Amino acid sequence: MSFSSTEGTRRIPLSEHFLAGLASADLKPEEILESVYIPHSQKWEFVSAFRQAQCQQNALPDVNAGMRVLFKEGTDIIEDLSITYGGVGAATVSAHKSCQQLLGR
Repeated sequence: MSFSSTEGTRRIPLSEHFLAGLASADLKPEEILESVYIPHSQKWEFVSAFRQAQCQQNALPDVNAGMRVLFKEGTDIIEDLSITYGGVGAATVSAHKSCQQLLGR
C-alpha cells in the first residue's frame, strides 16, 4: 500500500507484519491512501474473498475473509496457503498456524 502526504510517500507491504497491527502501519491523520498493489496470481494459485453481510437485527460488524492457496504444479498438494479474517475485532487476524499445518497436504 502506498500512502501520501505533504511530507512525501511511504509504502507498507501487506504482509503478516501489517496484519500484526503495528503502529508504523497506521494511517496518519495527514495521509491519504494512494494505491494498493495486487499482483497477478500465478499458475496453480487461487485467490478468493468472502464477506458475511451485516445482519439488520444487531450492530456487529461485517466479517470478511481472504484466502490464497498455491498448489504444487499439476497436483492438489498445498505448497503455500494464507487465510486472513477482518471485522472480527479491532485488528485483522491471520490464521498462520492453521495454514502451516495444511502445507504439504
